[in-house]
Amino acid sequence: MRKILAMLMVLVTASPVAAVSINEMENQKAQYEKAAEESKERADWLTGKISSISEIKRALDEEAAVAVADYNKKKAAFDETVSRIEANELKLIETGHKYEQWRNRLEQRVRDVYINGQLSYLDVMFGAQDFGDFLTRMDLLKHVLVNDSAIVTSAMAYRAELVEINAQLEEDRKAQEDLARWAEKSKQTKLKKVEAQQTLLDRMENDKNFYNQRYDEMMAASKEVEKLIQDTKYKQAAEQAAKEQAAAERAAQAERDKIAREQRAIQEKYLREQREAQQREARELQAAQQREARELQAAQQREARELQAAQQREAREQREAQQLAAREQRAAQQQADRDRRAAQQQELRDQREAQQRALREQRAEQQRSILEQREADRQRRAADRERERLAHSNMYVRPEPEDDFQFPEGNGEMLWPLTGPITSEFGWRTHPIFGGSKFHSGLDIGGEYGAPIKAARGGVVTHSGWIDGYGNTVMIDHGGGLVTLYGHNQSLAVSVGQNVKQGQTIAYCGSTGNSTGPHCHFEVRLNGEPVSPYDYL
Repeated sequence: MRKILAMLMVLVTASPVAAVSINEMENQKAQYEKAAEESKERADWLTGKISSISEIKRALDEEAAVAVADYNKKKAAFDETVSRIEANELKLIETGHKYEQWRNRLEQRVRDVYINGQLSYLDVMFGAQDFGDFLTRMDLLKHVLVNDSAIVTSAMAYRAELVEINAQLEEDRKAQEDLARWAEKSKQTKLKKVEAQQTLLDRMENDKNFYNQRYDEMMAASKEVEKLIQDTKYKQAAEQAAKEQAAAERAAQAERDKIAREQRAIQEKYLREQREAQQREARELQAAQQREARELQAAQQREARELQAAQQREAREQREAQQLAAREQRAAQQQADRDRRAAQQQELRDQREAQQRALREQRAEQQRSILEQREADRQRRAADRERERLAHSNMYVRPEPEDDFQFPEGNGEMLWPLTGPITSEFGWRTHPIFGGSKFHSGLDIGGEYGAPIKAARGGVVTHSGWIDGYGNTVMIDHGGGLVTLYGHNQSLAVSVGQNVKQGQTIAYCGSTGNSTGPHCHFEVRLNGEPVSPYDYL
């Protein structure tokens, strides 16, 4: 613009005789003003487009904000799903441990039943010595059945819980992957659109500034021409003015042509960018539709597989129900066969019962004589101990009983390991499970499941674990060849090599091993041989 003004000044001042008509210079001024007006209109048009694009960008910004908020929401859901997966994995581990414990107990119980045989009601009835013994046996049998039912129910419940937790974990993992993928895709799509619109907005802002600058330059040239018109009103240099006017017109026309070319280039560039943006959006939309179609197809295939799996499970359950019905029918047939055999064996049992009664009476007489002899020996040993206590100054002092334990009457130094009724005495008896006359090497003290078992006397634990027949067993060495044994425990509270005190809890009452109900089998052995616990209690 400065070159155009300098050229006009040179042409006007260089030839005083050149005459440029006032009308021609006014036409030149009008052309500059027209070019300035065109630049102004183009700038206003760009301002309108900028406003329109700004509105579009504002809408995209809002959509991007919504997408970011949706991303944050899905991210929170994703974090919650991850936390729930971690919690379910911990719960799965814990439930798995519990299920293994109950399954091990069930397997142990099945092994015991397989080894020792299933106890029937008829065995209990015909093995009872009297009605009181019959009631005691029935009560013990009831405890066994309740315990077996609890083991099976707990194992099945934990197994069902394991299946449910695994299904929940699988569902949460699938939801986690879908949430992460959709949130990231929505966020990136919106941010790309906002970035593209911002780039276009910046480019159009630069174009608007360019046309505003051109407008200012054209208006300045118009002012300068107006000044020249005022200066040349009194000059008669028409020929020189005509040349100058022609040169100015050519320069103005060249400038207008340049401006027009630049406008066309900007318009073509803007239209090309718009077309590219629309094509890009169309491709992205088509790709999104294709992804949605693939995901829909995958979901339909997954649902079909799940339906097929459900149908297979239902068919499998029907087969299992049919097999269960067949097993129940076979069991009923077997029960009928057992009843027939029981009726046939009843007569034989009556004969054996008569023989056993005679044998029991004979053995009872022998046992009474043995007990009388042992009672005399016990009294003699008690008198000897009394004399020894009187002969020494440091006499034995019985420890104070615990709040929840009462000492029964007795002359020995050992505590009763459990408070309860004597369900089976020391000596010869009819075995409650296998039948027949067998020697019972200890006392059976009845109790409830989980009741604490106390150490009858202080000593060192020599065994804490499983013994066939005895179940969970604790053995304590008291020195001098004297050992006590505590059998059929539900669980153990001491370990091998541990020093225990008199009255200390060493186990908890149960019915493990060859047992018909919860009790403590208490033995006293001297140099390995079982002796009557009454002599020490």
